[in-house]
Amino acid sequence: MAKTTCKIARENYLAAQKALAESEKLLAERVEREAQAKVKFNEVQLELAKLDSENVNMDEFKSILKKCIDNLTHFLEHLDKLVIFFSSLHHFVDVVHEGPAKEFLAQSE
Repeated sequence: MAKTTCKIARENYLAAQKALAESEKLLAERVEREAQAKVKFNEVQLELAKLDSENVNMDEFKSILKKCIDNLTHFLEHLDKLVIFFSSLHHFVDVVHEGPAKEFLAQSE
């Protein structure tokens, strides 16, 4: 019985480790995309700074404004994905902590 419980706990631990590795990979990818979005955002900020020192026509202003809106939309999409990721990770940790981990710790005491 104890060996079976330990085996189940080990399998759950390995599954949790695998899920964590996958989550870390997804996080790294999302962080990279966020960094790229930040570079685009900084480029637009440079263009906006140029507006202070130059006279621009309405078409140039509209173009810069459109880029700003596109970048903000892109940023918000990534922010929403990060919120979902961390919420899922939090839920996963809670499930593992309350289930298999708690059982394993109780039996090992």
